[in-house]
Amino acid sequence: MLDYAKVQGKPDMLQSLTGRKPQEFEQLLVSFDAAWQAYIEQEHIQKPRARRYGGGHHSVS
Repeated sequence: MLDYAKVQGKPDMLQSLTGRKPQEFEQLLVSFDAAWQAYIEQEHIQKPRARRYGGGHHSVS
């Protein structure tokens, strides 16, 4: 799986994937991270869960 840590040191790849220069992406990343944390808190932490995180049926491979 591709994630930011893998493309962080590769500016050409980051730009081709996002359409933004690394400096522009870093500026957006701050806002996106704050919005993501707010979403996680609102949707997952404040709502009661039927099972613990990671609970439930797991596939057999």
